[in-house]
Amino acid sequence: MHVTDYQIAQYIERKLTGSAKSRFERHVSECPECTESIASAYTLLNKIDNTPVHFPDSETLRKSQQLVRHRSYLLTDLFRFRIAGAAAVVIAVFGILFYFLFLDATEPELFRSTPDKQSLELLGPADGAVIKNTQLELYWKGDNHILLYSAVILSEDGTRLFEVETDTARVVISGKEYLEPGKRYFWRVEGILRDGTAIRSDMKVFTYRPH
Repeated sequence: MHVTDYQIAQYIERKLTGSAKSRFERHVSECPECTESIASAYTLLNKIDNTPVHFPDSETLRKSQQLVRHRSYLLTDLFRFRIAGAAAVVIAVFGILFYFLFLDATEPELFRSTPDKQSLELLGPADGAVIKNTQLELYWKGDNHILLYSAVILSEDGTRLFEVETDTARVVISGKEYLEPGKRYFWRVEGILRDGTAIRSDMKVFTYRPH
């Protein structure tokens, strides 16, 4: 049994802890298909996120690199597996896990949660939902400090298929016009606060499968 999109999202956002995290990592270390799924998820996030990030200064980067070298044997034990014909995927996953597990809090916001930073809460469709209607409704928790929202739908390869600006916490679109039946899509919402600060939600995934 493979890991789900929801479990992958929870792992990337560091919301998977304790025994659940241990079971997840143990399964991934032995399952080539799940390893490729995680690599694809990180690749997608890297392609679709065009928000500027703050990279570590040289001193922090030097310390982080030392930490990676000192603890590299942990990754060797945790992720020991063989994937015939998938050397590129193995390299990508190792690189991502080095970065994700060992860098300190100065890493780019794409790969970590920011509990001290205000964010938008997506309400529907729920993560992993199957949309059976031709009309697609996106809605989220409104905030009276936000002047303008921007709802975005992306394909699995990171292409922006739909984007609309609105001052309400809900949009309805025609699935027939933008989506293909049977495919998965990602969505999120970005917002501009009254002081000019830009915030955004986490990413959620749904499958479009109308009757």
